[in-house]
Amino acid sequence: MTTETSIPELAAEVIVDAHALDRHDDESALQAFAWALGSDIDHEQGLREFADVIQGQLTVIARSLDRKSIIDLINAKIELISKYKLQRPQDYTPDDITEMRAEIARLGGLRDRLTAKT
Repeated sequence: MTTETSIPELAAEVIVDAHALDRHDDESALQAFAWALGSDIDHEQGLREFADVIQGQLTVIARSLDRKSIIDLINAKIELISKYKLQRPQDYTPDDITEMRAEIARLGGLRDRLTAKT
């Protein structure tokens, strides 16, 4: 597995290993998991396991980011939109510009809430 492996693929890998499912040729873990649903793994059980593994992976990711890193990412996104995209309004439709301004406001509010908690 490489760092480019997607979260769903990693989740499927966990389930394929846990159920000792066979993989054929160049079949990905996600493909093997999909084929196993119904025949080797009950649909409900398989989808519940898949969701649980994804939730666990996202929890690990969230815990690895500290508050300052998250605020820095938000600031970078605000800067990208306001300094680079909105400086060239001719490249966007009026609706796109409205959405960008709303995104800046939403991100600013999120940043303010996170900053207030530090």
